[in-house]
Amino acid sequence: MLTTNVTVAMRTITVERGYDPREFTLVPFGGMGPTIAAMAAGELGIGRILIPRDPGTFSAHGMLVTDVHQARSLTRITPIEGATVAALDAIFAELESAAMDELIQEKFPRERLQARRHAGMRYRGQSYEVSVPVPRLREPGDVADLVHRFHDAHRRRYGHMAEAEAVEIVNFQVTAIGLIPKPVMKTFNKTDTQAAPPESRPVHFNAEEARDTPVFRRSALQPGTAIEGPAVIEEKTSTTVLYPGQRAMVDAYLNIEVEVA
Repeated sequence: MLTTNVTVAMRTITVERGYDPREFTLVPFGGMGPTIAAMAAGELGIGRILIPRDPGTFSAHGMLVTDVHQARSLTRITPIEGATVAALDAIFAELESAAMDELIQEKFPRERLQARRHAGMRYRGQSYEVSVPVPRLREPGDVADLVHRFHDAHRRRYGHMAEAEAVEIVNFQVTAIGLIPKPVMKTFNKTDTQAAPPESRPVHFNAEEARDTPVFRRSALQPGTAIEGPAVIEEKTSTTVLYPGQRAMVDAYLNIEVEVA
């Protein structure tokens, strides 16, 4: 049931938004993520899984290295027809200034600040919007470019577009970002070591019968180590399960790369 729920959720944020999951690498984390990742990837046709080092603490690591965001938005229905670059830019600039000021109060120097702009856009008469990045508003042609990107985003998400319909902006969104220093990830020299499992256990990969399966300790795996499924890889914060036909390789960062058959 858990794997089914995860697969449905992943399908919602990919297929239903116009993205093909087969074009992406699945990065599972948490205590359970690496355990069910191979099954979920197979259901979605994803061919590659990348399991980070210490997956059970991956979210905590992310909180320590993520940039600080301040978001501002304004709802103002604005027809694109007749809208000028200066008028649109002025709205974004006011929101951007307010968000930047918040980060400056948090002691971020200006040289470490960035801003991203998005517009919630729709065809006139619709009751929902599509968020479209707004990279710049400097020249008259930038408004036409924004409309073109809205059409593309609408087609990617809903499978169609209506270029003859009037377009309007419903809300203006700005995210100011305070950049923090990022740690340099240590690499390790690869070897051609073939890991020897310290034990094996019966494992059910289907509802019919258990299969004698090698069990590895992740802490003992060196970069370059290859493991053929079926296999189980245990560690302090999680457990990785390789199904029959899948193959894992430890990379130079001690991540586990899994090829899904």
